[in-house]
Amino acid sequence: MRFEIKYAKNGFIVSSDSDEQPMVFQELSDELEEVEAWACFLRELTFTYGPDACRSRYSAKRVYVEVRPGDKYQDGFDDE
Repeated sequence: MRFEIKYAKNGFIVSSDSDEQPMVFQELSDELEEVEAWACFLRELTFTYGPDACRSRYSAKRVYVEVRPGDKYQDGFDDE
C-alpha cells in the first residue's frame, strides 16, 4: 500500500492507492505540542490502515505509538 501525506494548516490529509476518498486528520486542540500531535496522527494512521493485529489487545504482536523523553534529555538536572 502506498500513501501520500500532505500537511495542512491544522492537520494532515492522507491518500492511499486503495482509497477513493482521502482521510483527513484534524488536530482538534491547540494545546497539543508538535510531538504529541504527530503521535496522535500515527496512532490514527495505524488504526485506520494497519492490519487487525495492530489494534487487537489479544494479538501476539501489537504496534504502540508513545511519546517519551529522549535518552539524552535532562529536565533541569545539572551534572555539577
